[in-house]
Amino acid sequence: MKKILVLSLIICLSSSAFALNWQMVGARSMGMGGAGVVTASGTNAQYYNPALLGEYEWDERTDENGFHFGVQMETPAIATESSASIGNGMSYFKDLLKKGYVPYGNMDIGFGLRRGNFGFSIRSLDLMAMYKTGMSGVLADTAAFTEAAVGYGFYLFEGVRLGGNIKVIQGTTLEHFFNLTDDITFGDLMRKSWHHKKLSADWGIDLGAAINLSDLFNGNVIFNPDIGFSVKNLNTPKFKRPERPTGYANWNSDKYKLKPQYRVGAAIHPIKDRVTIAADMDLNKNNTAIADYKSRQLSAGMEVIVWNEHTLKVPLRVGMNKNLAEDKAPTYITAGFGTLGHNFDFELGLAVGDKTEKVKKHDWPNAMGLSMSFAWYF
Repeated sequence: MKKILVLSLIICLSSSAFALNWQMVGARSMGMGGAGVVTASGTNAQYYNPALLGEYEWDERTDENGFHFGVQMETPAIATESSASIGNGMSYFKDLLKKGYVPYGNMDIGFGLRRGNFGFSIRSLDLMAMYKTGMSGVLADTAAFTEAAVGYGFYLFEGVRLGGNIKVIQGTTLEHFFNLTDDITFGDLMRKSWHHKKLSADWGIDLGAAINLSDLFNGNVIFNPDIGFSVKNLNTPKFKRPERPTGYANWNSDKYKLKPQYRVGAAIHPIKDRVTIAADMDLNKNNTAIADYKSRQLSAGMEVIVWNEHTLKVPLRVGMNKNLAEDKAPTYITAGFGTLGHNFDFELGLAVGDKTEKVKKHDWPNAMGLSMSFAWYF
């Protein structure tokens, strides 16, 4: 687990000191802009809405073993006198800092099993923020949350599914202070931060509901619409931070709090088994690692099955994702595809920002994302 954590942190700078914003977990969701409250399937259904574990007539395969990996990063043009974030290339992020930009990202890696109405998953969310303190001091504040979740979904009555997750979460928090003038690599930073770590554990609850209006009203409602609601971390799990070492003036001592996240979703199916159009929206503003920077996402996307045979399906997906809480937040434009076979699925999702920023004499998208998912059935 230690090796997995270090590898994850080296791959990505990630978010959120006091809340986990919704992430585009799974390639299907990323391809559709992050929508998933009523459209997520397989093992990733447990993340978006555990009610989706309830067997639905459109589910051809409810027994699945899946692995997914995803990473997102964005650089919103946010800066304050008291704090800003930096990281490593290391020079890439220092250049962003000088321009007043804040690197901000998410990463997830997980494995899941689904057997009928039950789901089990192990998921790691790795988080980092670097705060500028004074003229040149920087505090690296890092956390990784590994959760083992057991979920169950069921039909309450025709057209209405309910579900929930119970999670055990291990939090690993790390901190380290350094100066911008220090000759330090990101690997050095991680190794030094590891000496100031704190392990703690808590538990969490997720709840969800999904309603198919056509089934609910015993008729063929046009486009067979679905609506859903999901809440994550209902009980606000809390995790300890490392104790302040002797001689350190700047240090975060408040607990990490994974505050509740509320989201609604809807989808229509203009052509059954061929076309799905979906949208999700956060009902609350989620805090992030950046001071006074909130996250409230609107996700929307479409999936078209361009090849639809019993032994092979090929979906194409497009979407967008916008943080409604911040005017300067980048807008993600997303796309993806998959090959869904009889016993094995592979899916890929990509996301890029709608604008570019010049860093080190090169134009880079102000947001980037990649997600890959694998699943096999037996």
